[in-house]
Amino acid sequence: MRRNERCNGFRVLVIALGISLATAVTCLGQEVGFLDLTKIVPRTEFRHPAQQADDPGRVRGTSRNVRDCSHPAGDAHALHTTLIWLDRSDYQVGDEEKFALQIQNVGPAPVTIPFSPHVADLQPADAGQKFKYSTLIVMLWLGGESWTESQSSASEIALYGADDHPDTMLTLQPGEWLQVIGKGKFTLSGTVLPLIRNGDAVSYANGNVSIYGLETQVSATASATIARGTCLQETEGPNIAVKVTTPE
Repeated sequence: MRRNERCNGFRVLVIALGISLATAVTCLGQEVGFLDLTKIVPRTEFRHPAQQADDPGRVRGTSRNVRDCSHPAGDAHALHTTLIWLDRSDYQVGDEEKFALQIQNVGPAPVTIPFSPHVADLQPADAGQKFKYSTLIVMLWLGGESWTESQSSASEIALYGADDHPDTMLTLQPGEWLQVIGKGKFTLSGTVLPLIRNGDAVSYANGNVSIYGLETQVSATASATIARGTCLQETEGPNIAVKVTTPE
């Protein structure tokens, strides 16, 4: 009788440990954000201050990118991107594609990233006031057997956020991820066309992300933005087979 009681107690302990272990594994990572940009019309137009009599009539825009990654690479946040699916496996250049991308924090520390499609909502009430915000660029790129990274063609989407708009930022704890569904149009740069003509067709797609800190100034007839790249340890999941051809 006591032996059976000990055995039953052991079974209960094993089951409890199994449940605890399964729970612990589940808690190591989970989806904490989901955004379907195919069902959203982003607000992207900035407001301009009132025009003065001596202002030019045409609105102009300028931008400048600054790569600012001076601290050791080991200190950078680690993000892993996985292209989960494409809506088709065969496209022509210019076709609209729909895709899903997962972005996971695989580093040891929390990382806060932009998570809103509406950059216009980040502009201050004073339209002429300079303001800072961040952008997460999600890029879908194409490749062939002999293509280099610089020859990859891509379509991209952007998410935005600012610390003074906390509802536009999402914090990923270690192991957590978000999923974004987006759409774009496949393009091929001039540098890859000779490769395609020589028989090296598009054979796969993948995705990656980058983060920039932005500073924008808007006037009555102009806008200027400076973008500073944020250091990331960025890795990618497996490629997805895809065929993209040029129109006859």
